[in-house]
Amino acid sequence: MKYHILFQDGTIFLTKNFGGNTKYGRTVIVHIMRNASISDAWAEHRKQIHALEATGKQIDYEISFQAYSIISREA
Repeated sequence: MKYHILFQDGTIFLTKNFGGNTKYGRTVIVHIMRNASISDAWAEHRKQIHALEATGKQIDYEISFQAYSIISREA
């Protein structure tokens, strides 16, 4: 399972609950929670988003095919 969020600066934050050696784009911040439950991974994903927002990152709330394409290509 993977959760993604796109920030206005192009950074993608990705939380996943499995390992692997996947190469991600240079704008991707990966948070791995091996074997975490879906609810635990979601809670941690939200917590990390709030931490990133506290550093000044702003969520890109645009829901568009282009935003989806960016995420799909990089993460």
